[in-house]
Amino acid sequence: MLSEKSAFFSNLPYAIYVEANGDPTGTCCLFIPGGYHTGFCYTKTPDGRDGWGKIAANYGYHSLITDVPGTGRSGGVPFEKINSQFIVDAYVDLINKIDQKVIIFVHSLSGSIGFKIAETIPNKVSHLVAVEPSMFGNIQEVLIPKTETDEMVCVNFHGLEFKLDMTKAAPASQQVIDRFTTKNDSTKLLFPKYSEQHLDQYAASLQNQHPRLLYELFNIRESKLKIENFGSLKCIQFLVLTSPDDPLHKEDDIKIVTKLREEGCNVEHWNKGAHGTEGNTHMMMIEKNNENIFIEINKWILNNK
Repeated sequence: MLSEKSAFFSNLPYAIYVEANGDPTGTCCLFIPGGYHTGFCYTKTPDGRDGWGKIAANYGYHSLITDVPGTGRSGGVPFEKINSQFIVDAYVDLINKIDQKVIIFVHSLSGSIGFKIAETIPNKVSHLVAVEPSMFGNIQEVLIPKTETDEMVCVNFHGLEFKLDMTKAAPASQQVIDRFTTKNDSTKLLFPKYSEQHLDQYAASLQNQHPRLLYELFNIRESKLKIENFGSLKCIQFLVLTSPDDPLHKEDDIKIVTKLREEGCNVEHWNKGAHGTEGNTHMMMIEKNNENIFIEINKWILNNK
């Protein structure tokens, strides 16, 4: 049995770094970070408060905070092995070794990965909490690059220019950092209202991103993971959280929710500032009201068993 605070790696070849917090006999929450992030975004906020993973432990959950294979402390995976299906297989292997159903938290890039995990092992997933998740390939527009060679891909994704060097992972560009730290008016709850030191701490936490995961995130040449059997998702409770001021996800998240509902899945959608998310943006798990949002998520979990 794991102690209340411990860390371990999942089996090779996946080597997921896992930080465990809380009562090992409690309901398991598994946290998967989005692109450029590690599990640190679920551990601490830029101003040093507890992140959702630690808060979950305080609420009696067994919290497993992870780094995606090939990123951060899970970096011991050969570069050429990394793609979205490898990440799915890695988490399926980890979850299958947990002796109970899990509640999965995903964010942004890891959204489509989380949906695929749920489809693959629906008997092991009770709930999926998706914060501004990426779409599954069934509903996402196929993107054709401006230019593409074996080594370099240039693409415009929702107004952001990306030049992917397919031979190496790359740091977050300033335009990506600006998107994660959207400046807003004084009524907002964003962490950019902290000091510049906190902004610098946040930027320093970001990791180099594997280009294949971005390639597939953008659905270049129909490379995005698809859901093959929506029927397997009907036994899972889904919660999608959309920040009210995010121009990208206000549209994309509705497509996800609509498709899941059309397929008969159980989905709740918090948008337009519902449940205390007014003023939040893409990084709500580390913003000023992160604990209040988790309290609302916890209520949803308890009401949807």
